[in-house]
Order: sequence, then C-alpha cells, then structure tokens
Amino acid sequence: MRMLGHVHFDRSGMTNDRTEILVRPDRISQLVRNKYVRIVNPAGNREEFLGRIVEGPFFSPEEVNRDSALAQTAILQGEEFPSIPNYYAVGGIEILGQLREGRVYGINTRPAPQAQVYELSDDEVRGLLAISGDVLVGSLDGYESVQVYLDSQSKSVFPRNVGIFGTVGSGKSNTAQVVIEEAISAGYAVIVIDVEGEYTEMDQPTTESHLAEVLKHEYQREATPISDFNVLYPVAAESERHDATAFGLRVADYDAFVLSEIIGAEEAQERRLIGVIDELEKDHNKTKGQKPQASLKAVVSPGTTKEVPYDIRSLLSAISKKADNTTGADKASYYALMGKLGKFSRARIFDVPNVDPLDARELVYKSRL
Repeated sequence: MRMLGHVHFDRSGMTNDRTEILVRPDRISQLVRNKYVRIVNPAGNREEFLGRIVEGPFFSPEEVNRDSALAQTAILQGEEFPSIPNYYAVGGIEILGQLREGRVYGINTRPAPQAQVYELSDDEVRGLLAISGDVLVGSLDGYESVQVYLDSQSKSVFPRNVGIFGTVGSGKSNTAQVVIEEAISAGYAVIVIDVEGEYTEMDQPTTESHLAEVLKHEYQREATPISDFNVLYPVAAESERHDATAFGLRVADYDAFVLSEIIGAEEAQERRLIGVIDELEKDHNKTKGQKPQASLKAVVSPGTTKEVPYDIRSLLSAISKKADNTTGADKASYYALMGKLGKFSRARIFDVPNVDPLDARELVYKSRL
C-alpha cells in the first residue's frame, strides 16, 4: 500500500461521513477522485476505516496566505516568475465504514487528525467490493485496470434487484444494454419492457465507432449483435421495425380478481364482475361438454388453450343484460362496470380480432431477448 497523506483537523461544517486529507506536493498526482483508501488511526487501538476520495484536489500555499502579494504575484505573473510558494493539496474523503479483518462494518466514530491514509491496491478493491464473476459490466471509475463483474449464478444480486442510477446522458441505457447482453451470453432469457423504444435495435452492432474501439482495446471484445432477438408491440401501438410482431391480450386469460384490479372495480362491482364471469364460463363448459372449472388464472396467455370462454365483447354484452334486468344499486354497479370495461375495449388491446395473444413460453427460451 502506498501512503497518500494524513487526515486533517476538522473545519467548521464538517459532517459525520466526511473528513479531509492533506497531501504533500510529491504525492498530489495520487490524489484522484473515486479512489478507495484505508485510513489508520495514529495511536491507541489503531482503528481502520474505509473511505473514498470524493473531492479535490484543492491547493493551498504553505508559507504565505493565499491572498498575499507574493502568492498572487506568482500566479498573475506566472510566465515571468520562475517559482511559486510551496503548496500542498487538500482532498475530501467520504467515510464508508470501519475495516476489520478485510470486512466493512458500520461505524459510530471518525478518523482522528494525523491518521494515515493509504491507497488500496486493485486486488483489495476487488475483494472489498465483491466485483468478481462471469458477467462483465465495465470498469470501476477511477481504476482503469479494475473491471466490474457480477456472478450470473449467484442469486444474491444478478437475478434479483439491480439498480442503475445516473443523471441524463450519464450512460444508464448503455449500461442496461451491457447487462442485457451479458445476461444473454450467460444463458438467461431476457424480457425488456421498453416504453421508449431504446432497445429495439440490439440485434444490430453499434454504429458508434468510439464504443467499438473501447470494446476492442479495453475489453478485447468485438461489437456483435444478439441473434435470437424479437420485438413485440401492443396492437394499439406502432413499431418502426417491419419485422416486429403485434400482440393483443384476452380478458379471459386473466383471473377475475386480477381483471377487477386492472379496471379499478370497487368491491360491489368486483362481486358482480366475478358472478358474470362464472356464468359465462359455466355456459361455455356446458356447450363444449367440459367439466366446470375455475378461471384460467394466467396474467398472460401461457398458450394452454386456443379458445377462451368469453371475450371483452361478450363480457360487456352479458353485463349489459344484467343491467337491463335489475334495479337500484345492482343496476348502478353493472353500469359502472360497463363504463370501466368499455374504456379498455376502446383502447384496442383486449380481444382484437386476428391478433394473437402473448405466449409466455415463447418469451423464455435460453439466450433469447
């Protein structure tokens, strides 16, 4: 480990998760933001902390005040002044935790003045951040030689919740594409819900030459497209791809309680909706000579049946007949149901003629996007 500098006395306004480091002129080049550091208290129990440089370097003269005539003249007349006063650098460190036997723990204290600050080696950074595996995400900011991996076989991260955060233009979509491509390479089936159309060209290699150069020289990889690639879009929408496939939804593929939630039915409306659906299913089973059964209980069609017992038109018709043959609260609930279902009928997504529903089994093949 190379020593970087020492912890400074606290200035006013310092917070519990921040401290400052003073660095000599000959080590200023090592003071780089996003670098991880080990902080060792100077005496006593020799507590160790993990930190990350988040501010600086800021430069201050040693012998004179920043606003003194000597300091200002040296800067203003730089081309004529052969030298400037000696100076040092200050950096801000975010305290991430306490280090004990190579592991990071929560802390209730802070590094003391004159605590020694050491750079962490690349291997130490990899171990502390647990960034090993077979899914390459990119390089760690501040460490060109440290590549960030995820373990595709570990259920603690990759198949569960991964968050990608950043400002506009910081590379969130590009990072998501990298994760998708690596998941495909690891044998995952990937389904992208793409409301902006950002990922519909992932079967084409990148046209940005600088990205291709980064892939080739920094990661020894070529820009290659995803081969098993499919674009599906709701039939009521549009797609710029000529080979994209429109899909629809069938109300009968939804459990009655799920459908009730989708349309926002209130409790009284939900009871009547379930009653109408039960009657339609019983009538269908009698016609086909089938045994009575519950609803199909699938969020999207699993492809288990080609024929459904009802569609949104027959459901609306059955509810309308109920409304015509009842009075009072019943009539009001049936009419409210018709209004809510009619909204979805007009959206042209449910039970559109000659449009196939989604088949979930077709979406989950190995290495398919």
